[in-house]
Amino acid sequence: NLAQKPHKRADFDALHGLVAIVADDADVALTLCFSAAQALLAAKAGATFISPFIGRLDDIGQNGMELIADIVKIYANYPAIKTEVLAASIRHPIHLIEAAKLGAHVATIPPSVIRQLYHHPLTDKGLATFVAEGALLVDIRPCAHAVGGRHAQRDIIDLTLLATAARAGQEALAQALLAERVARKPTGEQAAAALLRANGL
Repeated sequence: NLAQKPHKRADFDALHGLVAIVADDADVALTLCFSAAQALLAAKAGATFISPFIGRLDDIGQNGMELIADIVKIYANYPAIKTEVLAASIRHPIHLIEAAKLGAHVATIPPSVIRQLYHHPLTDKGLATFVAEGALLVDIRPCAHAVGGRHAQRDIIDLTLLATAARAGQEALAQALLAERVARKPTGEQAAAALLRANGL
C-alpha cells in the first residue's frame, strides 16, 4: 500500500508489484489513498480501484470530498484510465451522496450508515399518518357496512383501507383484508392483489 510504506524505495516496490499483479489479469484495489498524486500513480499502474479515505481526511481538518472531486476530474481527462473510484471511510449519508454526485463509482459503507439511508423524518411522519388514517377506517368500516348504501361506496372504503395498510407497512392487516375480500368477492382478488403488489407487499 502506497500510504503505508516507510520509504521511497518501498513505494516504488509497491508500484512494481501492482504492475506485476495487473499483468496476471488480477483485479487490484489500492487502499489508504490520501492524495490525487497517489491516485494518479495507482491508475497508471493499472489498479482496478482506488480507495480515497474521506472520513480520515476530515478527521485531520482536510476536506475528503475535495480529494474525490480531484481524482474523478483527473481520471475523466484520460479516457484510457479504467481505474474506478471507491469512496471509503464514509461516516454519514452526506458523505455517500456527495461522493455519488462527484462521480465516485463504488463505496464501502458501514451498516450504521446504510440504516440511516432509508430513514427520513418526513417519511416517518407520512407512515404515521397512514397508520392513523387506517385506524379511523377500521373503526368506521363496520358502521358503513351496517348502514348499507351502494356497494361501490362500501367497496371504496375497503380498497382505501387496503391501500393504507399496505403503504403503512401493515402487512398482516393488508393480507387479512385481502383474504376477506377474496372470500366475499372472488372476482375482486386480481385488483386487490395488484394493489398490494403496487405497494410492495
